[in-house]
Amino acid sequence: MTAIRKLTDSDKTNLEDYLSNYPDTTMFLRGNIRQAGLVFSGQRHGGDYWGCLKKDGAITGVVALFWNGNIMMQADSDTILRDILDYARQEIDRPIAGVLGDEKLARVIKDAFGFDGHEYMLDACEKLYALNLADLIIPQAKDEADYAMVHASQIAEDVLRQWCHDYEVEAIGRTPGEELELFLDEQVSRRQKRDSDTWVLLRNNVPVCFSGFNARLPDTVQIGPVWTPVDCRSQGYARLLVAKTLEKARDEGVVKSILFTNLPQACKAYEAAGFKRVGNYQLSLLSKPLTL
Repeated sequence: MTAIRKLTDSDKTNLEDYLSNYPDTTMFLRGNIRQAGLVFSGQRHGGDYWGCLKKDGAITGVVALFWNGNIMMQADSDTILRDILDYARQEIDRPIAGVLGDEKLARVIKDAFGFDGHEYMLDACEKLYALNLADLIIPQAKDEADYAMVHASQIAEDVLRQWCHDYEVEAIGRTPGEELELFLDEQVSRRQKRDSDTWVLLRNNVPVCFSGFNARLPDTVQIGPVWTPVDCRSQGYARLLVAKTLEKARDEGVVKSILFTNLPQACKAYEAAGFKRVGNYQLSLLSKPLTL
């Protein structure tokens, strides 16, 4: 016997236990739950959750619609996922901006909501990588003393803003304009807070790239975004900075890292650092949110 319903904070432990069985594809889900719980009140990282539960409360699938309109999911089968979607779509009252997660499950979501009839800002199947940080390979930079890793709060706001702007346009597909500028107001402010997971590599005191973690658990971090301005590329800067951030995380007790990318040069750099491919991760973001 199973039941499908909206989840509440009383389901938090069971949901965390369930998602821990899929550690490589659920970092966003697990991180958001830890930060905002299961009851949505408009807060960042918050969302509405629907799940399929066995009689004993064990969860076999979940769909979440987050504060930013993105859907994320995990399910033991396509059938379970479709059943949850049939239930959830009767209660969804906010626009849907995109879907992120396991490639095959994301396809079920896109088909159910008719994504392919709409224009995408980004629609990419990316390679999913994982690394035990005990196996981290740290590159040896020439003139090591020339390099330093600093927190984003120590970088001029206009520099970080330009980098974030260029990243959003090139990597995510956002259109330059007022909407993007408003997005950057929040984005840059958040990245420059002392508790944010965003760092910058300096070479001879000149900033050359930035990187960070877009999800964090006590034992695992997920890398992203990583950005090097055009005139600083092909110098190994990003690879060095990512390694330094992971070394710092390892010193703090983190034992594993996750990332996804579809850039050949980035794949080569991450594999050189010790990352192993573990699957595919779908990123599908619509140009305009979809209202059911």
